[in-house]
Amino acid sequence: MGRGKNRIRFYSAEGMRIDIILKLLGSILIIISGYGIGQSFCKKLKQRIEELKELKRIGYIFQGNIRFGNCTLPEIAGEFVEKDNCVFSSFFKEILERTSCIQGKCFEEIWNNAIDNKMTDNALTIQDKNEFKKIGYIAGKMDKQMQYDNLNLFIQTIDEKITELNKDYGEKSRMYKLLGICFSIALVIIII
Repeated sequence: MGRGKNRIRFYSAEGMRIDIILKLLGSILIIISGYGIGQSFCKKLKQRIEELKELKRIGYIFQGNIRFGNCTLPEIAGEFVEKDNCVFSSFFKEILERTSCIQGKCFEEIWNNAIDNKMTDNALTIQDKNEFKKIGYIAGKMDKQMQYDNLNLFIQTIDEKITELNKDYGEKSRMYKLLGICFSIALVIIII
């Protein structure tokens, strides 16, 4: 009756050492993984800052082409397609392709669809993308001066976000790493 319940387990000294070593190695791997997860959040934040800087640069190029170049938006989009170093070149390629075969669609609709379809694998937030969508709205509906002024507002908004993110980057990166380590230590405590 109940033989299995009251069994006493006997370990040899060598078996205990292996058990302890495996637990220690597993714990170290979990903590390193937690730190790596925190590091990946830091990398994503840094990528967002870089992509916002690229959006700001794009805003300046649009501004210059509208003010001095008298270029159409498909021509400006073509400029970005030719550059290999543009992060959003696939986005501009789609703009260029869709504007070449417009069938009753306004430029704003093409712009917004391209943002939704081609800007999915980046670190930009929904708010950042919505801010970028405003360029599609102002592009075809306003005169040159209004386009220039609205692009200036877009650039200022992006610049404020970049400044805020750069200011908070050090603090947030430490927090992400620390949270990764803390959660992994908590997991180790639960497992052990």
